[in-house]
Amino acid sequence: MGLKNVILAGLCCALMCGPGMVSAQSGSKARRLAVPCPPVIANKNDGIMRSTGPRGSSGPYYCYRSTAQAKKGGFTSVATAKDKDYTGWYRVVLTITKNTCDPNPPAGGPVLFLEVKQNSAGVFGQFCPSIGSFSGIRSGGGLVMSALSNFTQAPQDSMCDDGKVQRHQYLELTKVVDGATGFSAKYTQVESCPTASSNATCTRQYSGVAFYETHTIWPVVSEDLNQLAPNCNTALTRCVECHPELG
Repeated sequence: MGLKNVILAGLCCALMCGPGMVSAQSGSKARRLAVPCPPVIANKNDGIMRSTGPRGSSGPYYCYRSTAQAKKGGFTSVATAKDKDYTGWYRVVLTITKNTCDPNPPAGGPVLFLEVKQNSAGVFGQFCPSIGSFSGIRSGGGLVMSALSNFTQAPQDSMCDDGKVQRHQYLELTKVVDGATGFSAKYTQVESCPTASSNATCTRQYSGVAFYETHTIWPVVSEDLNQLAPNCNTALTRCVECHPELG
């Protein structure tokens, strides 16, 4: 490519590929502020060049004239994202998208509160009302957590011969550009029979949004992970009037 394109590629890389790069996110605000990219962008760190295509974009990337413009478009620097602490309370509004567990599944989906503690070991969570304690890691602009629990049902009402069911749960929150406190949420439950002769399994899948809570009613998240569940009980008692469906 010509000298002009090399210079433009370097400028684009300074914004998107270098140490001070801006995290790529999508959204109408980002598109409004973005400028056309050069035909090719090149990453001096990994030696890879990418064609930006006829519309001047390369995959998930946007080009900006400055970091200030990129921030106005809803993007966050790598340094800021790296330092993000997800400790706090989140309101998670879910809609069920798949259900092979319940013969008469309820319409819509639940509204849950999620208490999160982040420390050097990872991220830890507690859904309120309680459906298990979660643990996991930060992932990109969000977090991924899982939980494993066991419970017993009456055998005649259970898919498992002996009524003993194991539930695997997976939760993923991914940062959304429009709104600094918004996340997209994916939540999955997979149930199986760990001890019975039956090999039956079933799945519930939910999708929705999660919002960071700023109300003063929420208990301070304790450094002691054993206090996540008691905090959950306190929170639901305080918030029953504002969310009657949780009572």
